[in-house]
Amino acid sequence: MPFLGKTPAQGFVNSVTKDDFTPNGTTTAFTLSKAPATVNEIEVYVGNVRQEPTDAYSVSGTTLTMTEAPATNTNFYVMHIGGTTQSSTTLPGGSTVPGDFDVSGQLGVDRGDTNSAVATFTSNNTANAGSIQPQIKLIRTEKHPSGTVLRTGGLRARMTNTSDAEYSAWEAEGNVLDNTAGSEDAYFRIRTIKAGTLAAATKIDQDGIMFDQSGAGIYLGTTSKTNANKLDDYEEGTWVPEFRGSSGSAGSASTLVSMAQYTKIGRLVTIQCDLRWSTIGSWTGNLELHGLPFTVGVKGQGTPGLLKRIEITQKMITAVAYPSDTVIKFFDISSDASVKAQTAVTRFNDVLNEFTMTMSYSV
Repeated sequence: MPFLGKTPAQGFVNSVTKDDFTPNGTTTAFTLSKAPATVNEIEVYVGNVRQEPTDAYSVSGTTLTMTEAPATNTNFYVMHIGGTTQSSTTLPGGSTVPGDFDVSGQLGVDRGDTNSAVATFTSNNTANAGSIQPQIKLIRTEKHPSGTVLRTGGLRARMTNTSDAEYSAWEAEGNVLDNTAGSEDAYFRIRTIKAGTLAAATKIDQDGIMFDQSGAGIYLGTTSKTNANKLDDYEEGTWVPEFRGSSGSAGSASTLVSMAQYTKIGRLVTIQCDLRWSTIGSWTGNLELHGLPFTVGVKGQGTPGLLKRIEITQKMITAVAYPSDTVIKFFDISSDASVKAQTAVTRFNDVLNEFTMTMSYSV
């Protein structure tokens, strides 16, 4: 059908935007409601008389600059008859855009309410027995009631594969909180799905890597999930050693601790200590060292490194930690390397004694 003017966009009805201004006789620059693509994309009227583009006015972005200031109380307005450098189209809910399209500027998703605003990009492809559906979700910006931005953005990516429940999905997201409105720092978190449940996560921040699920670990030296190669525990700290006798009572007994530390890697525990049994008290019988940080699972054995002002009648003293206990017992070793007897508490007969030892055992 014949028509006059510009060809209308197929399937859409374009409305012309009008900007009204109140001139004061001196101002020449005015702000438009949107930026025209060129100076010819708008019609400028002063006193209802259309002005000559370029000669009477120019545009830069949303700024309209008149060659001469319109007189006070003059009817002054602008009609946007063409395209804009920044335009948007609002589609009704459930609309589908067929084929590919590019976004050269910013893509915004704004619900304006308390629900999540998510832009989902889905690509379906049948591979083997499952359907792979990669998705990218832009997380909304959250604000404090005072107006302060809490989360300054983030990106979450997710992939699902219905053919394998163990590797059915992964999510990665970054989070940044404004320290003036919250105490949490920036982090990056990776979440996985196993048996259809999205729960476990690995969190990385400036302090290190943390697993949300207890028992999670790192598999070393293998390309499969082999329990023998799984490192699922690391801990270091201090422990409280105390000399005792196998009989008697504490009385005024006192153990001075200069240093007592432990490191636990997997099932292996290594302890170190530097002690002085300054007062034996009422202890009698055989020498024992109590207070191991973890209950012994597999017997451990070690040799004291320094026995200062402690009576030695045999070639050496060895230390043994027995299973299901948190106690170290000591034995005298004779010159032929045979065990003679347990070490007696009376060996500590000088208050200036000094005892150091390192031992490893398994839990």
